[in-house]
Amino acid sequence: MDNPEERLIEFLKEIDATTLAKHLSRFKYECVKMFLESDSEGITKEWISDGHYFITQLCEVLDPQLEDSRK
Repeated sequence: MDNPEERLIEFLKEIDATTLAKHLSRFKYECVKMFLESDSEGITKEWISDGHYFITQLCEVLDPQLEDSRK
C-alpha cells in the first residue's frame, strides 16, 4: 500500500474521527501556547501558522461541530 490516500483511509478506519479531531485540536492549541511562552529560537512564525492552518482544516473535515462547540 504505497498510495498515501489508501494509507490515510486505513488509518481513519482505526480511529474515531471525532476523537482524532479533538486530539489534533488540543495539539494545535499546545503548539501555539509553547511558541508564545518560548524564546522562539528554532521555530518560525510561518511554521506555526502553516501547521495551525492545516490542522484546523483537518479538524474541520473530521468533526465540523468541534470548533462550533468551543464558542
